[in-house]
Amino acid sequence: MEVFITEIRGEKKRLFERFFTWWLVVSNVALLFEPQRTGGHREPQRNMNRKFLPLSAQENLLAKQAIDIAFKIHSYLGPGLLESVYETCFCHELSSRNIPFVRQKIVPIKYEGLLIENALKIDLLMDDKLIIELKAQAIYHPVWEAQLLSYLRLSEKRIGYIINFHTAFMKDGFKRFVF
Repeated sequence: MEVFITEIRGEKKRLFERFFTWWLVVSNVALLFEPQRTGGHREPQRNMNRKFLPLSAQENLLAKQAIDIAFKIHSYLGPGLLESVYETCFCHELSSRNIPFVRQKIVPIKYEGLLIENALKIDLLMDDKLIIELKAQAIYHPVWEAQLLSYLRLSEKRIGYIINFHTAFMKDGFKRFVF
């Protein structure tokens, strides 16, 4: 595979690498949702009959507001600052728009009768519906996706965003997840 990639040059190489990366992500996500075949023993499947309902108008409105706020902050401050700076600005914008939110929301986790109090800390929870995970790092880590999906599942929310402010163009800093 490496030999083939080196034969492609310039813009075609970048497009191929982006497609190949996307294909790997999509194929790995598809593998997560396929039933696993085991020799005679079958694990119970969770959420097999789950119906995926469309997002509510309130959830869509909050998502649009979050994107608008992120664009506004990024166009004013640019990349390269600490995550806490972006979080403070984001909270200021939410307050000025009268959108209810909780900063650094702690969500307890229940496991077989055990209650773990400080296990989960969500950066921002908008109107008890939308989870925002803010990042300010040059390198995108796929573990952020697993983290947000876990947050959505454990807090029983439906929609979340990873917003990375350390990008030249803010449009490249968004990842949306609907659970």
